[in-house]
Amino acid sequence: MDSEIKEISKQIADVREWLVRLDTKIDHLQSVKQTAEEADKKADEALMIAKENAKDIEEIKADDKNKWRAIYGTIASFLTALALYYFTR
Repeated sequence: MDSEIKEISKQIADVREWLVRLDTKIDHLQSVKQTAEEADKKADEALMIAKENAKDIEEIKADDKNKWRAIYGTIASFLTALALYYFTR
């Protein structure tokens, strides 16, 4: 009977040890899940910023095209005025 109690006590201790290791692993998994959720949130924010930057770049390119059109138009007007002045003299 005494040996049976020792065997049961050993088995209970083994189960307790197994439960402690399992609890530790679950805590670690919860930590990993939290880290993954934070990374997902940061990735979403980065994607939003990247999309906004892409829109801003398109606007800058459009403004740049308009600026060069204005410069070329001014140069063309100046050359036309210069040519008219030269030929009407």
